Amino acid sequence: MLPSLTFLPSARQMAVALSGGVDSFVTLHHMRRSVPQGTVITALYTNHHQRPASDLESRVIQGWCQNLGIPFYSLDLDTPPHSDAATLRRARYRAMITWCHAHHHPVLITGHHSDDQNETFLIAAQRGSGVDGLAGMRPIHVWWGIQVVRPLLMVPKDQIVAEARTLGLRWIEDPSNAKMDFLRNRLRAALLDTPHHLETTLGALTAARDYFDRNVDTFFRQHVQIFPEGYLTLPYPALVSQDGEIARRILKQALRLISGKAVDPRFARLSRATWALYQAPKQTLSLHGCIITSTPEKILIYREAKAIDPTPLPADQPHLWDQRFFCQAHEPDAYWSALGTEGYERIRPHLKATQRPLRYAVALTQPALWSKQDHRVLAAPTLHYEPEERSLRVFFLA
Repeated sequence: MLPSLTFLPSARQMAVALSGGVDSFVTLHHMRRSVPQGTVITALYTNHHQRPASDLESRVIQGWCQNLGIPFYSLDLDTPPHSDAATLRRARYRAMITWCHAHHHPVLITGHHSDDQNETFLIAAQRGSGVDGLAGMRPIHVWWGIQVVRPLLMVPKDQIVAEARTLGLRWIEDPSNAKMDFLRNRLRAALLDTPHHLETTLGALTAARDYFDRNVDTFFRQHVQIFPEGYLTLPYPALVSQDGEIARRILKQALRLISGKAVDPRFARLSRATWALYQAPKQTLSLHGCIITSTPEKILIYREAKAIDPTPLPADQPHLWDQRFFCQAHEPDAYWSALGTEGYERIRPHLKATQRPLRYAVALTQPALWSKQDHRVLAAPTLHYEPEERSLRVFFLA
C-alpha cells in the first residue's frame, strides 16, 4: 500500500496528467482514494501524434477512464515530427496548464516518483547545474499560475509497479522508454545496475534550496509589488541590503515571473546583472527577455517588447499568450497579439485617465485582441479598453 497523501492543496477540481503508463495510472487511483468526497478528478492525456499507435492508445485509455467513472480529455498537440524530449515536455505542460485555466482546475497532478528524481539529479550533474538543478523536482510548485503537485515523488518505481499489480491495473508501456539514444533512459539503466545512495545527497541539496527559497519568499512578501499588467517593482535599498546569493535569487525569481519563461536566466549573465546593481543604483539592463531599470529608490522589471513572439494566436481557443497571460475568447474572426506601438497609439485617446500614467514601454507589451478583417484593436483587457462588450478572460499568470 502506498503512503497516504498529506500535502494535497484544497481544491474542488484537480487534473491528473495521464500518459497511460503505470506511474500515472497508479497516481490516478491513489488520488481517487485520497481526495475528499465531492472533489472532481479529471484525467488529461496529451497526444503528440509522434507514434502511429497514439490515437489507438488515447481511445483505450479513454475506455479505462470511463469504466472508472473519471472524466477524460485528450489534448491533441501539433508538435513537429521527431521533436526532442524537452520540446515535447514543454508543449505537453503548456497544453495541460492551458486546459486547467480554461476549465477552472487550479491543480495539476503528475506521476513522478523517486526514480525520476534520481535520474533528474544525474542529468543536472552532467550539465553542471547548481544547487537548484541538483535538488531536482519540487513536490509542489506553481507553473504558469497552476499548482503542479507530485504526490509520489518519494515513492520508488518498484513499489508503484507492485501497487498496480495488487490493484489489477492495466497500463501501456511506452516503447520509447527502451531506446538507449535518450540520455534519461541510459541513466535509468545505469541506476538499476549500480548501488547508490542518492536520497541522502538529494535530501541535503533540497534542504539548502529550501533555505534559499524561504529567504526569497519572505523578501517577495515584504517588498515586491506585482501588477496585473505584468510588471513588478521593488525597493532598491532592500535588494542591495541582501547577501549576494539571496539578491541573485530574488532577481532570478523576478525575471522568471515577468518573462513567463520556464527556464532560469543564464547564471553568468544573472550574476553580472546583480553585481551591476550593487555597484551603481542607476541601471538599465536587458536580461531574460525583460528590461530592468533602477534608481536609488526603486527597481522596475517589465517585459521587453522585442522579445515577444509576434506570431498571432487564434482567438477561438484559449492560450497562454507570451507565456505570461491566460487569454480566452470566443472570436473566430480575431487573434491575440501584442498591443505594440501601432495599437497603443490607436487606443490611447480612449484610455481612462487612471491608465495613461502606465509606463509606455509596459503598455506596448500588453495582450490585445485584433480583428482579422480590418486589423483593428477590438480589446486590450489589461488596459481596460473594451469598447464593445465581449466574453473575455485575460489575466497575468504570476
